[in-house]
Amino acid sequence: MYELLNSLSYFEFFLFIVGIVSLRYFGIAVPMYLVIWKWKPAWSEKMKIQLGGRRPIKPKIELMWSVSTILVNGLWGMAMLYFYKLGWFQVYTEISGVGGYLYYAASLMLGMIFHDAYFYWAHRAMHTKLLYKHVHEIHHKSINPTALAAYCFHPLEAFLEVAFLLPLLVLIPMHYSAVFLFLLITFLFNMGGHLGIDFTPKGTWDKWWGSWLTTPTHHNIHHQRFNCNYALYYRYWDEIFGTLYPGTGKVYNDIKNREPAAAKQPAKA
Repeated sequence: MYELLNSLSYFEFFLFIVGIVSLRYFGIAVPMYLVIWKWKPAWSEKMKIQLGGRRPIKPKIELMWSVSTILVNGLWGMAMLYFYKLGWFQVYTEISGVGGYLYYAASLMLGMIFHDAYFYWAHRAMHTKLLYKHVHEIHHKSINPTALAAYCFHPLEAFLEVAFLLPLLVLIPMHYSAVFLFLLITFLFNMGGHLGIDFTPKGTWDKWWGSWLTTPTHHNIHHQRFNCNYALYYRYWDEIFGTLYPGTGKVYNDIKNREPAAAKQPAKA
């Protein structure tokens, strides 16, 4: 794989990135949308975060903006290949060469910590008056989001969503496969926050093993209330700066304790 990537031209790498990102979106997000919002199996209805009603944005609009986001990712891929060839990045090829598998795992965690800080403050910036009105509002038209909203961004926001990779790869040594694995984890968190259901195990919000993580409910409430719950992976930025919606835990536990019949009744944060 490394030799293949190293031999690609810029345009070939653009097509490669577009293909990978399209595979994630159309191969995972679109099927999840169909399952949860079209076929509506009983198991997903029980986990619905917002009951009753539907989001106002049309799926074809989300798909249109998502395609533009995929193309922006491809352009970023070309730029990243250019910076890589300049020798800016600490991407390495032999796992044994930099701390072995222990560091491999640590680099993923470091990447998530770095990205979470970047995402929180970039997200807060997107909610300033000017950027929200002209850029971020497109994403927030999905008040009751589905997986299709995972890539539904204005091109400027799509650009900023990926921009963190440049300083990340300059500062943190990562195996080339860890980079792709990290981006997959990022996508899964992103899509999970937009599914419209909370699939996490009961107790995740309160137990020690999950009390530091966000959940789909956390981000869904952000789409309902706009001015809270900005974080991506971890809750600590929201907790430190007072942007965690205080009722998030209650909404989460109400969903997890919901009786199947209750799924027929409207409920909001």
